[in-house]
Amino acid sequence: MRGLHKQFREHGGHVAIFVKGFASAACVFLAAAGLKDVFVVSTAGFGCLRGPRLGVACREVSLRPRLQLGRAAWGEEEQEYVKIEPVERLRSDGGFDLGAIQARLAQETGGKVGALHKFSTNSRVKEATTVREVFAILRRLEEQGDLTAEDYGYALISIRFLRHTIDPFFVNDPAYFRFIAQAKEAIPEAQLDAHTHFMLLFAVNGLRSNAPDFLDLAPTICECFPSDLSTLHWSNMTQALNIVVQLKQDIPEIKRILEPLLQGILDNARNLDTTSMAITMKALGNLDVKRSDIDALVAAILSNVNADMLESFSTRDLKSFTWGLAGLDVKHERMLATIVDIAEDRLDDMGAEINKWEVMSYPMLACALKRLGFMDVQFLETLATHLSRGKHVLRHHLSDWGIAALKWCFPSSARRDYPEVVLQFSRGLDAAMKRRRINPNRLAQVPYGPGYWDRQDGEQSTQQRQRDIATAKAMRRLQQSKKMQEA
Repeated sequence: MRGLHKQFREHGGHVAIFVKGFASAACVFLAAAGLKDVFVVSTAGFGCLRGPRLGVACREVSLRPRLQLGRAAWGEEEQEYVKIEPVERLRSDGGFDLGAIQARLAQETGGKVGALHKFSTNSRVKEATTVREVFAILRRLEEQGDLTAEDYGYALISIRFLRHTIDPFFVNDPAYFRFIAQAKEAIPEAQLDAHTHFMLLFAVNGLRSNAPDFLDLAPTICECFPSDLSTLHWSNMTQALNIVVQLKQDIPEIKRILEPLLQGILDNARNLDTTSMAITMKALGNLDVKRSDIDALVAAILSNVNADMLESFSTRDLKSFTWGLAGLDVKHERMLATIVDIAEDRLDDMGAEINKWEVMSYPMLACALKRLGFMDVQFLETLATHLSRGKHVLRHHLSDWGIAALKWCFPSSARRDYPEVVLQFSRGLDAAMKRRRINPNRLAQVPYGPGYWDRQDGEQSTQQRQRDIATAKAMRRLQQSKKMQEA
């Protein structure tokens, strides 16, 4: 990307980058490099939906018509889109005909684009469409004597984005364990920048449910993680902080990167968007560090938040932000009152049609408000009125922790000093807990969050439990396969 920066500055008109996969990563590079006016040609069609949040005024050039679905889902109204011919019509010898793409792009944009540059993460592994193909490419490179240490890092990132191709047999594949052993030795020798190290951490965290043994690479990645994060974009710093919180119990070495991350986010506190603020506050609320070490960062974020900005928070970001306030015990009455007003207005706007993705955020929001001592009868009544309208809310939309969290917030159905709609909804929560076999004694665990709720007691680590679950699935699949062959 640094090599293209000079060409971009010298070019008089608009420029375009051709991206085959990892288009969101390209947007991050663009933002970090200060390139604000770029067309990104994405083969998948979703690459630039992240652009506006990063401050990159990219225009999406989709090679597939499904882009419009992504646009509707994300609601990026300020984004400018250009649809060109489907990718099948632009293929040349099995690849992408950049000349044809550029010609079509120039036609659609009125000749604004004068150059088309190619951007990719690593050409040696990006052609793989399954995890096993990644291993096959590495094995071929090894046989040719052309395998480098960097290839293992880029292969791990590719595996993360191909995790949907991991089957139950994968956890017992010798190639799987061989790759982990070789990657442990190769990653310290690789010349990787801060962004790539973040992507490696992102990869192992994303693979822990599909292939938990990849977590064995996390200590190695943390040891090699650079202390200078000036080249890492602030949105990735906040994501990395969230990963630190998720892995801190299983990977103690991950705390090594905590100090440079906190400092990097503090230096960019004024640039954070609403999602990054919410992620950061929730992560800070779950960190086991001295409060004095994060006071400056908390104050910097809160100083940028006002009523108008809170209105721009999505409901999901709003509940994460409030959960962070509860974890940090920040009782800012005016801010909390604004949050309650926003939540009530959004519930009223929902009307008779229950939005599943909206509803899923309210148990955590309500739990956070009660932890802060800011739960009132009016908000309980609004919650009960709207959540009781959907017959699937308590049966399907909410998790076990969500049901328990609402029950923890609502009064006992035997109380008579609350509105009838509140007591009726409380009885519905009692029935839902009984139906799901949730022990009422577990309500005391609700304030610790869904992560603590899901974590079973005992000495066995989360990583080992996940490995046992994955192995058990593989064995069941194997037995079923043998029975089918015998039949």
